[in-house]
Amino acid sequence: LTSTVDLFATALDAAGADIPERTHSRSVMPILRGEVERHRDLLVYGTFGQGVCLTDGDWTIFKAPVKDDPLFMYSSQVFRSLVSEEPTVQTPVSSGKFIPHVDFPQWQTPTRFRVLNREDMLFHRADDPAQARNVWASAPDQRARMLDLLRGAIHAEGAPPEQWDRLGLQP
Repeated sequence: LTSTVDLFATALDAAGADIPERTHSRSVMPILRGEVERHRDLLVYGTFGQGVCLTDGDWTIFKAPVKDDPLFMYSSQVFRSLVSEEPTVQTPVSSGKFIPHVDFPQWQTPTRFRVLNREDMLFHRADDPAQARNVWASAPDQRARMLDLLRGAIHAEGAPPEQWDRLGLQP
């Protein structure tokens, strides 16, 4: 399991540079050199303003938003998002250090997105590699396990507090 976020650490590692301790990126060079068999145990991914996905390679869960608000962008600059439904630059509501391990303040700016899917989904990739059969209702043990893994993963990633509520994933 790899992600585009791993390109950063991989490029540094390939160039012989040190990888910062405080990064989500992990080099894939140990896989390429045959030093390890597995890169990650879990992978979190998704699209901003939508739900969140997690896979362990065998199972994939998609947790849809249960609420539309609040949703904030966190950045060191104020800008108009190209993908937001907001027609103009929005006024930040707060500033502070919202992103773990980022040593400079960010703006907290409200935004809106049209949620494209409100259905929670769970797929067993070994039996359903195309992820066409949602087993959310019929696999409650795996659903509970994957929800626990998802909670742990987004906590480790530093998800902002409002995301827990928005996704119905209270810690």
